[in-house]
Amino acid sequence: MPGPLAASVAQEGARRRRRRGAVLVVVLAVATWYGVRWAEDAFAGSQGDPSAATVPGRSSGDTAADGSPEGGQQDDGGRDGGRDGHAPADDDLEARLTRVVDELTAAGIDRELSRRYARADAAAAAEGVELVVTSGRRSAAEQRRLFDEAVERYGSEREARRWVLPADRSAHVAGTAIDVGRTEGALWLGEHGQEYGLCRVYANEIWHFEAMPDGADRCPQLLPDSSSGW
Repeated sequence: MPGPLAASVAQEGARRRRRRGAVLVVVLAVATWYGVRWAEDAFAGSQGDPSAATVPGRSSGDTAADGSPEGGQQDDGGRDGGRDGHAPADDDLEARLTRVVDELTAAGIDRELSRRYARADAAAAAEGVELVVTSGRRSAAEQRRLFDEAVERYGSEREARRWVLPADRSAHVAGTAIDVGRTEGALWLGEHGQEYGLCRVYANEIWHFEAMPDGADRCPQLLPDSSSGW
């Protein structure tokens, strides 16, 4: 029979093993949570824009799969007031709106769409939500390439048409559509975009937005996907 010292040592060893086990459970739980978030954003980005390229002039810092910043630091045009929930001063706001509009129009996006997005972008930042344009205007050649890649990804032209329009019917080629990431930003814009004249278009694409039609006071009903545009 073990003496008191041996029993005490054994009990202390058991307590240490239990503590190590508890720490391991916590570490695994945190790793699983981050893994789920990464997979969610990667899926959204790959569907919305297979090239996963951000619009020129929109620095994305450390980017997730859908082109949106991940982490604490902001770029030069960062999210003024985003962290503490306070809106920027009027002068800063005007400068911000002008900068965003100029960047987007320089990249070929319609000016009115750019203005609407800039206002929404500033409002989201005031709430601590970051919006990033992950895809804007595309050339006809880029649009055809995306369709070819979608055929390869989904296995058929019929399925690819649910995600990519032909070049002559694509709002991206016309410069009248933007894809917005990351997931949090796209969901925010889906909820608030109508206030700024921006409408989500397709039920299967949370990231694709176009300007509200002229004369409308609310966004049209969502289309199931882009196949009806073929």
